[in-house]
Amino acid sequence: MSQRFCSAALLFLNILPVAAIFAQPAIPEIPPEIAVQYVGKTVSVKGVVVEQNRSIYGNTFFNFGGPYPNQVFSACALRRVFTNGVPQCKGATVRIIGKVKLYMEKPSIVIQDPVYLKIIKPAEIRPPKRATNSS
Repeated sequence: MSQRFCSAALLFLNILPVAAIFAQPAIPEIPPEIAVQYVGKTVSVKGVVVEQNRSIYGNTFFNFGGPYPNQVFSACALRRVFTNGVPQCKGATVRIIGKVKLYMEKPSIVIQDPVYLKIIKPAEIRPPKRATNSS
């Protein structure tokens, strides 16, 4: 009897963490323009990266809605977290998951794990314009 009880208890304990994950409320997906309404909450922000810059410390900043300082939202990929490098995202549609905080009075997410940055649609690569002969 105790062997059956132990087997049942182990099965329950293995299923419990999976059930807890699925029982959590879904993370809302929002556009960058309304991120300021979600300060202090964990969200998924989906939008086009307008500007991507790297600081002298190796951290990468993504700006949405306009270049710095006119962005409506930004995200930061820390060098110590992105040990294999940060993908080029300028012009791409990305999804970033994290807790929204205010940084210099603008909503921002510090990306805690590389899996929380996902390129949804790569940037369009446009061929250079050809010079036209106007004669």
